[in-house]
Amino acid sequence: MSATATPTIQAEKVASQISVEDEVAQGYDNRDLLLSWLHRIWLSTRDFGQLFRLAIERDIGKEFLCVCGVSRNEGMRWSTEGWDTLGYEPMDDSARALASAGAANGHKRPAEAGADD
Repeated sequence: MSATATPTIQAEKVASQISVEDEVAQGYDNRDLLLSWLHRIWLSTRDFGQLFRLAIERDIGKEFLCVCGVSRNEGMRWSTEGWDTLGYEPMDDSARALASAGAANGHKRPAEAGADD
C-alpha cells in the first residue's frame, strides 16, 4: 500500500522478498482488510489543517519533530508520540465519519439493517 492508498501488489512496485502471488495469498487483495487498514490511517481535512498549522507555528525547541499524522481513529495502531509536543489533538474518527455519512445518505449500519428486515 502506498502513501496514496494505492495497492502496490504489482511485481515492479513491491519492494519485497515474496512474490505477488504470495502477497495475494496473505490477504493483500482482500477489500475488507485493505479498507480496515485505510480507516485506521485516515486523516480528516480538519485534523490535517490543525496538524499543518501546528507544525508551522509551534516552537518545539528542536530542529525537527517527526509525528504520525492521522486522526484519532478507532483501532488506530500508530504512535501518538510527539502529538503532545505539538499540541495536536485530533478531533475526528473514521468510524464516526463513515457512520454519519452513511446516515446522511440514508444507509443503515449492518447491525441496524437486519432489525427492520
